[in-house]
Amino acid sequence: MGSIVVRREGGVVRTVQWQGLSGDSTSQQEWTAQASARFQPARRLDGLVAYGTQRCPTYEFSWQLSATQEWLAERLDIRLIGLGAGRQRLNRTLLLERTDHGWRSTSWRYDGAALADPGLPPGEQPPAVVDAVIDACPLSHLAPIRRVGLAGPRPPARRGGPGRPLAVATPVLRVRLPSLTVSMTRHRYVWVEDAGPIRVLRHSFAGGAPTTITVDEHGVPEQFDGLVRRPVAAMVA
Repeated sequence: MGSIVVRREGGVVRTVQWQGLSGDSTSQQEWTAQASARFQPARRLDGLVAYGTQRCPTYEFSWQLSATQEWLAERLDIRLIGLGAGRQRLNRTLLLERTDHGWRSTSWRYDGAALADPGLPPGEQPPAVVDAVIDACPLSHLAPIRRVGLAGPRPPARRGGPGRPLAVATPVLRVRLPSLTVSMTRHRYVWVEDAGPIRVLRHSFAGGAPTTITVDEHGVPEQFDGLVRRPVAAMVA
């Protein structure tokens, strides 16, 4: 389970659930995820805190992500437990924090699994302005999609006026599962089409194959990397 919580009164409260196969052909897992969201869709926010858990047959992880009112990630905290290859026990944590001088990575591992250590490689210092996303985690894409202006239906073009971007590439800290290793790379969102209030995008990491991602009018993923959102009733707060 998980929730998005925005520090502002009022707005739309909804429960979001996903289920499906995610991962490449050699490491696909059946995932379940759930989230509740509350925010003011049409306004600039005071800040965002998102948190949740996701499960697959061999391991589960809980996470919390905070972002500024400009939708810039500033802190990501993850705890993962379960079993890895060969039934090896997994127990590791990761904390990423944005500072005035860039990102700081703190990590722990309490297992002997044959995986790389969690966190950034020693000595790597990413710049302060960068996204942070977790593999197979739809909600970690909410902040970058809203920040770059790719949420919601594409408005009619205005002569001489600014338009929505067709493609945006930004630096990103990518957290891999289940190792929780972090790599500094770039990711790219490309507008494909609008289908009513649903926007179809393609997302890719530098050098990787693109993944189709569809989002609703608020930027919350409907489908992402094999995970499909299940319909749940919305509530108005």
